[in-house]
Amino acid sequence: MMAAAGSAGGSTYYLWTSGDGEDGQIGNGVAASVSTPVQVGSNSDWLDIAFGDVHGGGVTQDYKLFTWGRGNNGGTGHSNTTGYSSPVQVGSLTDWLQCDFGYDTGAAVKTDGTLWMWGKNNWGQLGTGNQTSISSPAKIGTLTDWRQVSTRRIHTSATKTDDTVWCWGNGDWGANGDGSTTNQSSPVKIGTLTDWAWVDSLHQGSIALKTDGTIWCWGFNHAGQIGDGTTTARSSPVQIGALTTWTQVSGGAYHAGAIKSDGTLWLWGDNEKGQLGNSSVTNESSPIQVGSGTDWSIVECAGRTTWAIKTDGSLWSWGDDREGSLGNGTAARISSPQQVGSDTDWLHLGCGTRNVGALKE
Repeated sequence: MMAAAGSAGGSTYYLWTSGDGEDGQIGNGVAASVSTPVQVGSNSDWLDIAFGDVHGGGVTQDYKLFTWGRGNNGGTGHSNTTGYSSPVQVGSLTDWLQCDFGYDTGAAVKTDGTLWMWGKNNWGQLGTGNQTSISSPAKIGTLTDWRQVSTRRIHTSATKTDDTVWCWGNGDWGANGDGSTTNQSSPVKIGTLTDWAWVDSLHQGSIALKTDGTIWCWGFNHAGQIGDGTTTARSSPVQIGALTTWTQVSGGAYHAGAIKSDGTLWLWGDNEKGQLGNSSVTNESSPIQVGSGTDWSIVECAGRTTWAIKTDGSLWSWGDDREGSLGNGTAARISSPQQVGSDTDWLHLGCGTRNVGALKE
């Protein structure tokens, strides 16, 4: 996921979700899938949202954290393993800023720059120094300079305000980017550079954007998701091409995407369900442009689907439509972008493996 949609202070952002809801992860009060976006409650003050495999959550403009969906391994952070089909506040604190979710795991950064995680921890993906699952948020270390965090099924990555990047969890295929295939149960700094702007986790790896507008990837690469023209796993960051015009990145399970400063959209990696949007199902090991449009604003890769918002505020999706995860009212796979509804007031995306959340005015 990318930066929060807005800032506290009166902006109106409603939450809409669609897709797989059998564990209540749609958040609309029932445990059922929906194939077109439905509004979640009446809150109009969402700031940031995110989804994992089986649950989701968000931060409101008064810095409260809410979660919902499956509670296995304490993934919703409510000090229990109970599932919830509607948003429930995590504790009573009002200092949460950004959140993300993996497979029965949750992560969040607070306004004071501290990092917190909870849920399943079989590979050390919580960064607590052990492999013990926990059902309520635990602070990771004592540092107060974390900027954003991204977690997937068994792996977590994050950046700090000093523009360093850190990884932990399962290290197979070099997923932690530290030059090894070793599991890490505490955050490990990747190299010595201080020019990382943002990082997003893949299923077993990461994609990162530097302050100079370059893209770098590492980890598992069976489908070309690293984007370096090969299917060779990389245990350290490798640059994708030589361009310095990238402005946003997103990682799915086994595919990734990015937007350039000219508004063009590019995708690469696994394309079994048409998630690369090029009207085919052929994997691509280097970035390929999606159509010829120059009006893309936000891209979100998740599972085997891709979602995007254009500069006119319209919402688009393509790829696998399992459990209605494309939000277009059908169960048909789509290999090129298709608009979701006709509204043009979409502002922010948070996608999970088989569902999506989006904010609109």
